[in-house]
Amino acid sequence: MAMEGDAAAAGVAGELVLRRQPSTTTKLARWCRKNPVGVAGWVLIMILLAMAAFADIASTHEPNKLAGSINELPSSTHYLGTDLVGRDIFSRLLHGARVSLAVGFWAVFMGVTAGLLLGLVSAYAGGIFDLLVQRLVDANIAIPGIVLALVIVAVLGPSVTNVIIALAINYISTATRVTRSVVLREKARVYVEAARSLGASSTRIMFLHVLPNSISPYLVLVSVSIGSAIIGEASLSFLGAGVGADTASWGSMLSTAAARPYDVSWTLALAPGMAIALAVLGFNLFADSLRDTLDPRLRNR
Repeated sequence: MAMEGDAAAAGVAGELVLRRQPSTTTKLARWCRKNPVGVAGWVLIMILLAMAAFADIASTHEPNKLAGSINELPSSTHYLGTDLVGRDIFSRLLHGARVSLAVGFWAVFMGVTAGLLLGLVSAYAGGIFDLLVQRLVDANIAIPGIVLALVIVAVLGPSVTNVIIALAINYISTATRVTRSVVLREKARVYVEAARSLGASSTRIMFLHVLPNSISPYLVLVSVSIGSAIIGEASLSFLGAGVGADTASWGSMLSTAAARPYDVSWTLALAPGMAIALAVLGFNLFADSLRDTLDPRLRNR
């Protein structure tokens, strides 16, 4: 009878513990209260994503076709005016969000993911392979990112795909360095020794044990790098080596405004410039909040 009573008490206690666990909505609400800066960044990101998603619906004109006279001022027909060839600035701004955000996301995702895998294998394997990888990383870091991207685009030709490849290569080295430092720390943990003593292979240990415990810096690095990738695309387009003048992007719009600064509407430079600034601000604010959430040393500050 005593054992049955103890079992019943244990069951009730377990149910109480389960009931006390907060729901996902409660956790999200707590995170929002503790991280108003992160929420502000997330709101900015959602606004930009909505611009890109509903560009076809919200646009008043075709972004790459003539919509009126050249250099018109903002009006009810053209909310932000027209550029120096008569294209609607508002429509190009919305469609430019698609290109700039897509380039930023895919360049960072490809580059940081490649750096994550390379840093993981390099740190865990060690030896000559690790030494060779780190020297290649040093050589890549020694070259200014914008110069390397210009060379790659000049060789491959200006296009959205080639801009993504050029920017992605710049993020491999940073991600490799960050991942390598984290994996070296995790490699010395007790759970790795325990898995190895149980006969687990190096591949299993790397991808099933070390990698999941090294993913937090990857998430922060992705979120914080998207803003810089958007600036990178704008810089290449501004220099005439980006996605092309005929493709609507924030960088190409700035390049058009800079070509004849005294002959174009003031909105042609202000609109994409503000969009780039808000995009970088939003991703940086969210990345800072994400870092504080994932880092146990900063979680309770």
